[in-house]
Amino acid sequence: MAIAEKLGDRESLAEMLQFIGHVHSGNNYRKAQKYLRKASEVFQETGALFKQGNCLDWLGNEMMYVKKVVQANGYYEQAIPLLEAAKSQEWAGACRASLEMIGAVGEERFLTLIRWASGCIQLEKNSDFVLFKGETGCGWTGSTDMTSPALFIINPLWQVSHMNMLLKTSMPPGECWSGEVSSFYGHQSLAMEATVTVQSDSETVAVPAGSFTNCLMTEQITTESNLPDDAPEERKQLHREVFCGTRRAWYAPGAGLVQLHVRREDGAGSLIQLTEYSVSGPGEGYLPLAPGNSWTYGWANVPEEYAAKEVYKVVAREGNVWFLEHYSYCYRTDG
Repeated sequence: MAIAEKLGDRESLAEMLQFIGHVHSGNNYRKAQKYLRKASEVFQETGALFKQGNCLDWLGNEMMYVKKVVQANGYYEQAIPLLEAAKSQEWAGACRASLEMIGAVGEERFLTLIRWASGCIQLEKNSDFVLFKGETGCGWTGSTDMTSPALFIINPLWQVSHMNMLLKTSMPPGECWSGEVSSFYGHQSLAMEATVTVQSDSETVAVPAGSFTNCLMTEQITTESNLPDDAPEERKQLHREVFCGTRRAWYAPGAGLVQLHVRREDGAGSLIQLTEYSVSGPGEGYLPLAPGNSWTYGWANVPEEYAAKEVYKVVAREGNVWFLEHYSYCYRTDG
C-alpha cells in the first residue's frame, strides 16, 4: 500500500484499502469503516463510480450489522446514484432493498429483529424456463432462539433453485430435470444433486392472498451425491442442513409462486404462503415478471408471538434478465 501511494497509483491504493476494509468486515466495524471510507474517497478522485458506490454499500452493511440504522441509511443513499450511474442494477437494487426494509420495519423495531436479509436477485426468463442467475445482498442472524426453526428457512425463490433452474414451464406433469447443486453464490458445485419433478398442473391452493386454481406443483428433492468433497466437515454439515430435503412449490398462472413447503433432512420444516401481491395487467405464465410486480410472503406454521415477512419487487430488466429487490425479517411481537 505504501508503494502504491509513493508511486501515485491511486487506483491500486484504493483497491488495497477496499480489500483491507473487506477483511475487517463483520469483525471490526470501526476498522472496516476507516478503510472503506478512505477507499471511497480515493475511488472518487479516480472517477471509479461503481467502486466508490460499492464501498459505500459495504459501509451501509457494516452499520446495519451493528444496528446503526441512521448511518446505514446515509451510506445507502450516497451509494445508489453512483451505482445507478455505473449501470449496476444489482448493487443499486440491493441498496434500495435495505432502505425499503428499514422503512418497513422502522428504526426502533429494527433493533429487536431476530434476523434480516436484503438484496437483489437476478432471474433470466425465456420462453420455457426461468433461471436463478445470482443474488447480491447481505443478511444477519443474531438470535439463538430456535423455538421455531421454520423462521430461518427464507428466500423462497432461492429455495427452489438449487440447480439454478427455477422453472421449466413447458415441462408436463410426470417429467423431471436433475443435476448438480450449486453453492450459495451459484458458481461452485457441491457434492450434492437434486431432482425436480412436475407433479401436477391442476392444483387448487388457498393462501392468505386468495384461492388459486390450475396451479403448477413441483417437487425438488436434494440429496448428497457421490462426487468428491474435500470441504471441512463443519462446512459439509452446514450444506446438509441448508440444502438436503424436499421442497414442494405451487405456482398460480398469472400470479407466481403462491406456496412453498420445505421439509429439510434435519427435520426443520416451513410453510411459506403468499399474503399479498400486485401484478400489472393480466400477468403471463407461472412467474409473471414486469416492472413494479411484487409479492409478499408470510410463515404459516410458527408460534403467534413471532412475525415474519419476505418481499420481492421487480425493479428493472436488461434483455432477458430481470432484477428483483427483496428483503426479509423476523421479530418477536412480545419482545
